[in-house]
Amino acid sequence: MSQHLPLSKRAGLGSWLMFPLLTLVLAACGEGALEGDGAGDGLLESGASLTDVRVRLMAANITSGNLQSYDPGHGARIMQGTKPDVVMIQEFNYGDNSASAIRGFVDATFGPGFSYYREGGAQIPNGVISRWPIIDAGEWDDTQVSNRDFAWARIDIPGPRDLWVVSVHLLTASSSVRNTEAGNLVNFINANVPAGDYLTIGGDFNTDNRTEPCFSAFSNVVSTSGPYPADKNNNTGTNASRSKPYDHVLVDADLRAYQTATVIGGSTFPAGLVVDTRVYSPLSEIAPAQSGDSASSNMQHMAVIKDFLIPVDSTDAGTGPVTDAGTGPVTDAGTGPVTDAGTGTDAGTGTDAGTGTDAGTGTAQVFINEILANEPVSDTAREFVELVNVGTGAVDLSGWTLVVGTATKHTFASGTTLGAGSMLVVFAGATGIPAGLTNAVAASTGSLVLSNSGGTVTVKNRSGATVDAFTYTNALSGTDGVSMNRSPDVGSGGTFVLHTSLSSLTTSPGKRVDGTDYNGGGSGDTDAGTDAGTGTDAGTDTDAGTGTDAGTDAGTDTDAGTDAGTPTEPVITAETESNNSAATANGRVAAGIRVSGSISSVTDEDWFSFTVDAPGTATVSLSMPGSADLDWFVFSASDLNLYVARGYTTSNPERVSFNVSQPGTYFVKVVGYAGAMSNYSLDVTGAGVVRP
Repeated sequence: MSQHLPLSKRAGLGSWLMFPLLTLVLAACGEGALEGDGAGDGLLESGASLTDVRVRLMAANITSGNLQSYDPGHGARIMQGTKPDVVMIQEFNYGDNSASAIRGFVDATFGPGFSYYREGGAQIPNGVISRWPIIDAGEWDDTQVSNRDFAWARIDIPGPRDLWVVSVHLLTASSSVRNTEAGNLVNFINANVPAGDYLTIGGDFNTDNRTEPCFSAFSNVVSTSGPYPADKNNNTGTNASRSKPYDHVLVDADLRAYQTATVIGGSTFPAGLVVDTRVYSPLSEIAPAQSGDSASSNMQHMAVIKDFLIPVDSTDAGTGPVTDAGTGPVTDAGTGPVTDAGTGTDAGTGTDAGTGTDAGTGTAQVFINEILANEPVSDTAREFVELVNVGTGAVDLSGWTLVVGTATKHTFASGTTLGAGSMLVVFAGATGIPAGLTNAVAASTGSLVLSNSGGTVTVKNRSGATVDAFTYTNALSGTDGVSMNRSPDVGSGGTFVLHTSLSSLTTSPGKRVDGTDYNGGGSGDTDAGTDAGTGTDAGTDTDAGTGTDAGTDAGTDTDAGTDAGTPTEPVITAETESNNSAATANGRVAAGIRVSGSISSVTDEDWFSFTVDAPGTATVSLSMPGSADLDWFVFSASDLNLYVARGYTTSNPERVSFNVSQPGTYFVKVVGYAGAMSNYSLDVTGAGVVRP
């Protein structure tokens, strides 16, 4: 997701000053207090004032082994030994990539107090790890590549300014492609990053030299001039052979003014450090790193570190963050919604609960029913918040507000009314409203800024009282294009779950979870039962087990996408565009029927659906002509973030068999590795894969 703020980075960058006090390195870090990290690395002995805070930034594409992951441990030891505060990390894969696996990696490498953001749905995701709280994060679309985006985070470092961090992995294809990526990223930064905050861009640029055009583009927002980080031999190269400057930590002029030498133990690196364990001496200074870590199999990059000494108020220095980013706001999202005008939570207790939808009588019951924070293809206009009124009376929303975090993002216009048994959706931008959807409005501020890493959405009435609030985590917002929805749908007491766990649809703005129109009443809502039959259509859905909402009644499901036993989707034999997401997937792929397709650009990705009606072994095979390298990933409809299986080697065909434990709908995503393009043939077979 991207963020739209009123201020942008200044275009020009001036000269910078070197302060020989402390160091800031762009590195993989997380939230937490400052204590315990400076005593052993020699940084606090350099004469720094107690009102200055050392920030170490690291750029780290230091995976090893055959899986582009941190499982082998070489990269983790390098990060442990150099103690970065903030890491811009690439190829952020570990274990099964579940939330618990990634959390475990961060805890073991940096500590349980660190926070992180990892982009969702990417083959080799970018991310940010931080000692201090990440207060907002998301991804901006990299149009030149299909298996990762630009991951960004806004970090609450000590002092009055926030630090904006962008983790990038530019394409190897050509310098012109990298220049395009740089130009696009600069546009995102200018549109979203306040001029008064600090900015750093770091990661794997894959640049062959320091005169590539992308540096000219980046110079509009960050400093690209020397001196450059180096190892003990003054070598500034960062690829495995140390001949090319692949990796960088670039900062804006405001931050570069506070750059200081990187000091580790008794060693000092005036412009920052290129970490190569093969030449670092004494190695004990960066223990537990080992001399062979940088020479490990398939480690193609060296980590890069820069240090900064940032002035803060004396009340901030050394104390760490005052609040825990994980605690959320004071409002308890678990308390559920309240009714308008203080009439209580029971729709039957209003002044005239039996009179139906007359705005002058009845009692409104308004709450948040659905939120899309992780919009598809980084089109932030498509973020939305859906409100529903399951009460017996309409409510005048004039002057009500929708608040994200602490920022008011939408004020409802005078005369806005939400009828009984009605929904209203607030989209981030007018272009995000689907064609034909009439019960929707665009946010009055032009954006919602719903973070992929978690946040709080609050609805307030015109007097400022909270009507409903919900705090969500990355578990509900980490999947591209998949919303979070109450379960049961339109149930005021329901908990939020991934939309795909309720329906074959990824979202359903302005409608029930199965895509049908909403005509009043609650789905399993204990309050809705008190006025069944008096609302616009309450009598038809007071029983969640037999209601018309297919998403909550698997036994009478009319949606073929979630009823594996009787799929009604036509069988396909060829790909049709656009099928670049699970929501637009081509389907159904049937067992024994080959499907032809084509990856036609470096950003193209093709999605297909298939149905499994019994547990067992399934096999996916992808054949390409010639030497093209295409990869595939299989996802279940219930989790579009964590793949079930993948074919990602250089084999042709890419054929893998895997166990399918649950019947249901599954998706195959086909992508080109490192920008590869080719025609292909796709086959999905197995005893449980439904045939034509």
